[in-house]
Formats: sequence, structure tokens, C-alpha cells
Amino acid sequence: MPAFAGMTISSVVSGFFNTLLIRRSTSVAANYRASCLAQSKASFIAKLSVVLEEADESSFYLEFIIDEKIMKHSCQHIDTMDNENNPPVTPL
Repeated sequence: MPAFAGMTISSVVSGFFNTLLIRRSTSVAANYRASCLAQSKASFIAKLSVVLEEADESSFYLEFIIDEKIMKHSCQHIDTMDNENNPPVTPL
């Protein structure tokens, strides 16, 4: 029997984004921790740059999930980010 037998498309998509967000958010945390242990300023900047990329990607997925109403119940309490007041950070 296929792995997705009996599952709705909505639950498969929701599960995919759930897994994606968990991976990205843990990557942000792990890379930030690694940046704190950097041996040089250049290494710190490089590792922190990865943190910014991962955080921005997580933000994109959250906005996409909210805009497309992929996880209806999970997103009712989340307000969309105000990009005018919080512009994206540009890495060095």
C-alpha cells in the first residue's frame, strides 16, 4: 500500500511544510550556536550569514503558508509580518 494511502492532499502538503519549518528553524538555531563558537571574525560572519539565509527562508515559508491558507487552524493566531517596518536584513 502506498505511503500516502488514505491521506488527503491537504494533510500531505501540511505535513510537508511542517517538516520543512522544523528543519529550517532547527538549522537557524544550530548555525547560530556554531557562529558563537567561530574561531575568527570571518568565520563568525560566514556562519551568521547562513543563519540569516535560513531565517529568511523560514519567514518566506510562514508567509506562504498563511497566504495560501495551507494550515488553517495552525495559523489563525499568527499575524503577517509588516515588511515596511521590518525590512529584510541584507548580509554583509
